[in-house]
Amino acid sequence: MYRVLIVDAPSSVTLFMIFHHLVFDGTARQVMVRDFEAAFKGEELGEPDFLPYEFALKELEQEKSPAFAADKEYYKNLLSGMEAQSPEKDLCQKSESFERKFYDFERVSGADVKGKKDSAKVRTSTIFLGAVGQALAVFSGSENFVVASAMSGRTEETKNSAGMFVRSLPMVCEPDPKISVDEYLRALDEQTTQNRAHSLYTYMDMSQDLQFFLPVAFAYQGDMINDKVLFDGQERKMGFLRSDPSDYEMRLYLWRKDGKYIFEALYRSDHYSESYMDSLAQTVEQILVELLKKQNMRDIDLLAPAQKALLDGFNKTERDYEKVDVVTQFRRRAKERPDNIAVIYKDKKLTYRQTDEISEKIAAFVAGKGIGREDVVSVLIPRSEWIVLASLGVLKAGAAYEPLDPSYPTERLEFMIKDAGAKLLICDRSLLGLVPGWKGETLFIDQIDSLAPAKEAAQEPALGDRFVMLYTSGTTGTPKGVILEHKNIAAVCAATRRL
Repeated sequence: MYRVLIVDAPSSVTLFMIFHHLVFDGTARQVMVRDFEAAFKGEELGEPDFLPYEFALKELEQEKSPAFAADKEYYKNLLSGMEAQSPEKDLCQKSESFERKFYDFERVSGADVKGKKDSAKVRTSTIFLGAVGQALAVFSGSENFVVASAMSGRTEETKNSAGMFVRSLPMVCEPDPKISVDEYLRALDEQTTQNRAHSLYTYMDMSQDLQFFLPVAFAYQGDMINDKVLFDGQERKMGFLRSDPSDYEMRLYLWRKDGKYIFEALYRSDHYSESYMDSLAQTVEQILVELLKKQNMRDIDLLAPAQKALLDGFNKTERDYEKVDVVTQFRRRAKERPDNIAVIYKDKKLTYRQTDEISEKIAAFVAGKGIGREDVVSVLIPRSEWIVLASLGVLKAGAAYEPLDPSYPTERLEFMIKDAGAKLLICDRSLLGLVPGWKGETLFIDQIDSLAPAKEAAQEPALGDRFVMLYTSGTTGTPKGVILEHKNIAAVCAATRRL
């Protein structure tokens, strides 16, 4: 259960002490160092007022008392309707493993902590528990969280005893947005007082009797974790060897060192990633800062500055890209790889060269009719390779195309053609009957092969020119037209290439 070793080296003397936590707590370490110093000086050691085994026997006797039964009833009522929740896990690995991380809470001022302690009239530990409890509630997606909180358990009788007197007690943290910060902290502080007053019924008892096993424990250790100690009138350096295994998914600690606050997390690394714990620590610190300065719980800002910057960064999607219209991009590809396949529809395949030649003929025909920039050409074609060819031909002429769905009723199709001010209809001959009111010029797709080859490439559209005219379905009234310009499509193409 324990081991003590003194190493007398030429340059130093080192005292090693290893104690199992079952028989040793932080105060016991201070008692042991004090007694070692007395022995080192040759002073006579006094007897402790109360030995640990005597304390254990006393507790066994008290289990038969009415006070024990009353304490049991108290915790049954406290935990009624509560769940032993875990923060949401972001990992699920098979082998159990633990990691430990330390965080400096540089934004937390000791003066602010003392100020809140005095103004709210609560314990210092309550303030830190309030921050940890609210953060855990957030990370579990719940309105409350029950955490195992450590208390010293020492009395006037046991303050000089070297033993284990720390008790873990369930603390119900309920950060209600309808109350003030001081009300939240005072409720926790009063709960701490009541828990200590009913501590005959231990956490081990309630775990067995109520099957209430808490996955997260928290302890505020104040100045207890200190790497310096006075020994024989001189300041000596003290180091700590920590063991990692834990019966909790998370053990969280907060202490003060050299006036600064340190947050420590021992956690199941098979359940929680390092980045997850970093985020939890940031949130605990942020809530702590907010509890110290805000009046009402509803005003608590849960996001730390670094977390806000990260979220804002997701919206910084601006990228510099080549702003080139689709027609120009297609012509580049046709020149670079003319024999590559550009269009596939069922068994039909067209190369870039073929697609370029056919669409240029369509463009020449459209432009020859005096149709160009800002004009609209309606396209009424069933699903086929001609949808690509006709649309690209219209775009090469500088005009915008308006795709028409053959499944739409005649009234809607004719409205869309008229509303768009179409100058030409490119149509499958079998579908012309869908628009009997159309009296303008029509180019049937069975006529395209006989069109004269283009003598030269049609003009390239400007980025601000119309690209396509799209209409809503009109299910809630009259269909409404929406114009997309070449610059919109160029941006989509650039984003797609980036992905």
